[in-house]
Amino acid sequence: MVNEEKIRKMIDLARYERDEGKKNYIINSYFGFDYVERHMLGCFVAYTLCFLMVFGVIVIYRSDEIMGQTSIFMILEMFKPYFKYYVIGLLIYELIVLIVYVVRYSNGKKDIKMHNAELKRFDRRFYTGK
Repeated sequence: MVNEEKIRKMIDLARYERDEGKKNYIINSYFGFDYVERHMLGCFVAYTLCFLMVFGVIVIYRSDEIMGQTSIFMILEMFKPYFKYYVIGLLIYELIVLIVYVVRYSNGKKDIKMHNAELKRFDRRFYTGK
């Protein structure tokens, strides 16, 4: 005889493994620091590339002023505020990334533990009869 409660529970467990479980099992394959560090490094590269693209547009826009300068030091002085904005923006962005991925890691680990406990409870309840 088919036990409907057992089938529903199996479907719920399989649905978790299909949807959220994939992400959480990837999280589970890393140590916390390595997971966060990996994403912080990727975000650093992405932020730097975006800044360089925007900076390139600024350089093109201000090219007539750059050509009018006589010294490289004057040109560097002209763009100094942009590099301050880069550093400040990078620090804020990396802090946000740090917080987001620490929370994702801890939530993923917690979800994996809960899922494994559910699997054990399911196994004990339906296969051992306890």
